[in-house]
Amino acid sequence: MFAVLTFLNVEFGQDNGQTVRVALGEKFKMTLGGVADGASLKWATVADPVTDLREAADGKSAEVEATNIGAGEIQLQAPDRSVQFYLVVEVYNASEAVSASVREIADEPRT
Repeated sequence: MFAVLTFLNVEFGQDNGQTVRVALGEKFKMTLGGVADGASLKWATVADPVTDLREAADGKSAEVEATNIGAGEIQLQAPDRSVQFYLVVEVYNASEAVSASVREIADEPRT
């Protein structure tokens, strides 16, 4: 089983147990692939409120929004609650991740 993550400007696959870094406020669609016919899977999240997950009616995809900074897990569980697939989602603040300050160096007198 694998997941295809679709963002506004990019789409890529993720295997079981991998981690994806997502900017705070970003939304993406997570679609399952390689699911056995007749499989009964339940979407679950760990460490809410890092993500807000809304499962599609067909159970094969979900809309996800990064709601808070931190790390969480999206899981697909079998009816006995055993984890069949999971994806770690690390949410970061994009403005803090790219900000930097540079100290101005004063000219020193030369002798």
